[in-house]
Amino acid sequence: MDYVSGERVLHREMIAGSLEEIEALPGFGLEVCMNKLVTKLGSRIKVVPWDDVRSPYKCIKYGFWIGATAEIRMLINITQTITLSESASQINTMLRARV
Repeated sequence: MDYVSGERVLHREMIAGSLEEIEALPGFGLEVCMNKLVTKLGSRIKVVPWDDVRSPYKCIKYGFWIGATAEIRMLINITQTITLSESASQINTMLRARV
């Protein structure tokens, strides 16, 4: 399960009350914010594999230096959105919520 990929399908009502918070997020904060909202609701999570669709590391997509810089920026955005302990808790909760 890729916790920070941008692929999500959910009911609009699940995030409708948090649109102002979402608009203020740093670049890569959206995914972990959405994870937080979904796990807070106690929702079940279904992971649906897509044939031939991958989420490669940025170093593979953009080359080592540009990719490494982008990965660091993503991690900074994530820690601006949730703490490291919240991140670990979120991942654990999402694993348990999988259908």
